[in-house]
Amino acid sequence: MQLGAVSNCWKAQLQTGTQLTAIIETAQQHGLQHIELRQTCLGQFESREGHIPLAKNLPELPQQFSEMTFNLAIAFSFLSPTASTNDPLFQAARLAAQALAPKGLPHLRLVDLQTTPDKLNQLSPQDIGQNIAQMVLAMSEVDGILSVENSIQPWPALLAAIRSAQEILGPNQHKLKLCYDPANLFYVDDGIEPSDALASLSASEISMVHFKQRQHNKPLAAVAQGDVDWEQQLAQLKTMNYNGPALFEIESTENIWENLTSSQQYLERCGLSNF
Repeated sequence: MQLGAVSNCWKAQLQTGTQLTAIIETAQQHGLQHIELRQTCLGQFESREGHIPLAKNLPELPQQFSEMTFNLAIAFSFLSPTASTNDPLFQAARLAAQALAPKGLPHLRLVDLQTTPDKLNQLSPQDIGQNIAQMVLAMSEVDGILSVENSIQPWPALLAAIRSAQEILGPNQHKLKLCYDPANLFYVDDGIEPSDALASLSASEISMVHFKQRQHNKPLAAVAQGDVDWEQQLAQLKTMNYNGPALFEIESTENIWENLTSSQQYLERCGLSNF
C-alpha cells in the first residue's frame, strides 16, 4: 500500500501558522508517500474566503516533493440534483487537481456532507448517476479520475447511484472510483457492516482507503481498537489484491505525529505489514 494522510490531520498545526510545505516535509520524513489535500486545510494554497483551491500556486508542491503524489478533495454535493460541473468550486478544483499532477492522472475526490438520507431517498439512482457521470466526464477531459466518498448517506443508496453512473459511463466507468471509508459507515444505522460494504466492491473500484476509527459513536484521536475491525478489513483488502493509497484521516491534535505513529503500529499488528 501507498501510505499517506489527508491534510485535515494537520488542521490544528495550520491554524497556528505552520506552513503546509513544512508539514508535508515532516510527513515525508515519517515515510508517507501520498497527501490528499483537503479543502479548508490547504493553508496558503487556498483562498481565505470560501476556501477555493488556488491552482496557480499548487504546482509548487509536486515540484518540491517530486517523490510524493497528491490529490485534491473538496466538499461538494455530488448527490444533489442541482450539482453541476459548471459550479465555480468544481471548476477551480478540477484545475487544482491538474496542477497537482504534472506527470498525469489528475485526481479529484468529492464528499457530500449536505445530502441527507431523507433527501437521497427522494431521488432516483438514475438521476444521481447521470450527475455523477457528468462530473467523471469533466475530469476525463483533463485525463483525470473522479472519486466519491461514502459519508453520511446509506451505503445501499450510494452504491446504487455509483452503479447507475458506471452503466451510463460504459467504457469510461473505470474513471469513477470510490474513496472507501469504513468508519463513515457508522454515521448511518442501515445494518451494513464494513465487511459487507467492502465485499460489494472490487479492488479496481477503490481509489483509496481512509484509515480512522470510531468508538461508541465518537472519533478516536488515533487508529486503535474500536467500531471498525481493521484486522478483518485489511484481510479482505489483501484477498482483493488492493494495493493502492491508504491514507490516515485521524483527528487533528497537538500530538498528531505521535498519533500517526501509533496508528501505523496498530494497523501493522492488524495486518498492514503483510502488504
